[in-house]
Amino acid sequence: MSHASDNPEHCAKRDEGCQAQIPGSRWARIKAQEDGWFFSKQDDLAYCPAHVPDWVAGWRARRA
Repeated sequence: MSHASDNPEHCAKRDEGCQAQIPGSRWARIKAQEDGWFFSKQDDLAYCPAHVPDWVAGWRARRA
């Protein structure tokens, strides 16, 4: 059985040196979104709050 801590989800900017990661569980993703993470369904990538694409702020505002 795999545990979320065994399969962390890393920021999409990991190749550029970002160390941010969250446990690989559904609950961790929900909590991370509340903390500012963005999860792109189109690209299947996760972005930590420091690396969220610029257009996301407008997208979030339109959804609110």
